[in-house]
Amino acid sequence: MAIFLAVGPALLVPPAALGGPPVAFTLVEEDRTYQVQPGDSLADIALRLGIPWRRIADLNGLADPTRIAPGQVLRLPGQRIVPAVLQDGLVINLPDRTLHHFAKGVLIASYPVGVGRPDWPTPLGEFRITAKVKNPAWSVPKSIQEEMEAEEQVVKTQVEPGPDNPLGEYWLRLSLPGYGIHGTIAPESVGWFGTHGCVRLRAEDIESLYHALPERARVVIIYEPVKLAAAPDGRVFLEVHPDPYGITGDPFARFGEVLAARPAPVPLDYAKVQVALWAADGFPRLVGGPRQPGDPR
Repeated sequence: MAIFLAVGPALLVPPAALGGPPVAFTLVEEDRTYQVQPGDSLADIALRLGIPWRRIADLNGLADPTRIAPGQVLRLPGQRIVPAVLQDGLVINLPDRTLHHFAKGVLIASYPVGVGRPDWPTPLGEFRITAKVKNPAWSVPKSIQEEMEAEEQVVKTQVEPGPDNPLGEYWLRLSLPGYGIHGTIAPESVGWFGTHGCVRLRAEDIESLYHALPERARVVIIYEPVKLAAAPDGRVFLEVHPDPYGITGDPFARFGEVLAARPAPVPLDYAKVQVALWAADGFPRLVGGPRQPGDPR
């Protein structure tokens, strides 16, 4: 089966058009590790996982972050802030370049993804998986042919399945014509804003997702760089990412919108909130918690 990609930059739909207030998030706390693969650098690992490399270095006592070895097991931060908008299917949050797979309300897996570049963005909204294709062929759309020509590349109209096919071995077609979730022959591109609007996974991740996900599964693509969530014990975490598509604007203003959308107030240390908003480094930071006896009101 030949796969046709989008013929031009997608029309972005602001979050307000997808349901009004900011999306709800929840806190997941668990022990996580990563086994270093051949060719990995700490910067690559951090980018793919959406974790500041300094945080990984600190957790693992790496005095020299350039010295990691294949097979080495790295500890990862135990807190993650994930979307709480879907019981079954996929949720992709573009600013943190992460795809989350849910089943019966349980988070099954999270994968780093490559998404659309700012001048060719991934569309927002709710879609369905309408086809699953193994070893797809790629029919190159005219717009990408023109880009190839402008960049003085060899212009291709069709790429057959195989090691040169940029779609990789698996394709999940979305109900939005021309868009899908697929593998890649350039794993270093995962974790970046660099596609023509499609969502790109590493080969092992798309293979796992392909076999786990049924056709007609729901796919919700959101855009929220400011994520706030509380633990059951009252601790509050804030995670802030840059706004590469320029949708949400000033992070301080967006934080105010996120805070106003919560069903109940949360105790916050606004000095820590300010640090997180200025840093915008994608790290879940503890910014509040339950009041202790003697705390000023």
